[in-house]
Amino acid sequence: MRGKCKAYRNLAVSALRYMLMPKIDASEFACVKDDKEAALFARKNGMITIIIPATPTESLKAISLNNEMMP
Repeated sequence: MRGKCKAYRNLAVSALRYMLMPKIDASEFACVKDDKEAALFARKNGMITIIIPATPTESLKAISLNNEMMP
C-alpha cells in the first residue's frame, strides 16, 4: 500500500482489499450486513466468512485529512 497513510494501511478493509480480494473471483464472496447473516451464509454455502470491524472515526478523519479516499 505504497503512498497510503498509516491510518489507511491499518484498516482491516484495506488489508482485505489489497491482499485477499485480488486473488479471488468476485463470485466467490458476498457482502452481508451483520455477523448473524454472515454465519447463516457460511453455513448455507459452506464458505469462509470474514467479518470486518467498523472503521474508527479517528481513522476516517486521518485518511480524509491526508486527502485519500477510503478503500
